[in-house]
Amino acid sequence: MNTITIIQRYFVRSGPLTGINISLTIIKTALLIALCYIGTAIGCLAGDLSVETIGAVRFVGIDKGEQYGAGVGAAYSFNRFVALTGRALAYESPDNWRGSTVDEAGAGIEATFLRSGRLSLAAVAGANYSFASDDIGLGAGSRLTIGIIGKLYGVAGAEWRLWDKQESDILVTAGIGLKF
Repeated sequence: MNTITIIQRYFVRSGPLTGINISLTIIKTALLIALCYIGTAIGCLAGDLSVETIGAVRFVGIDKGEQYGAGVGAAYSFNRFVALTGRALAYESPDNWRGSTVDEAGAGIEATFLRSGRLSLAAVAGANYSFASDDIGLGAGSRLTIGIIGKLYGVAGAEWRLWDKQESDILVTAGIGLKF
């Protein structure tokens, strides 16, 4: 079966390829090609996206105890080694969870420098904003990713953060993620 026969069978309802049918066939073919390109572009972008659920423990100073939190994260991988990351966390207070939905947000970059089978180790760095104290900070740390099955993976990391208005802290996170 040649290309003209395929186009005629799928795009032209009846009759031979006449002037009007050829014009409609060209328009339909162009639309099909455009949809294929759009689908491929969306597939490429989504193929580099991952989302995570995160549990967090924040250590402020030596004697001030810890603070527990939970949140979500997302990453867009530019290639196998560099990714742009973002996260949003909510922390508990001594009585209950704080009033705001998101207590802290962060954005950064992740650079994988060691990869072996299902394990990868990366350096992370980024900026954070605390909605609870209206403060900005910078952080750096490391992150370990372990492939579980298929596109599902486990992640653990630690980050030391310096804040403008508050004392520096250490954020330890662990969670489960899904690559698209």
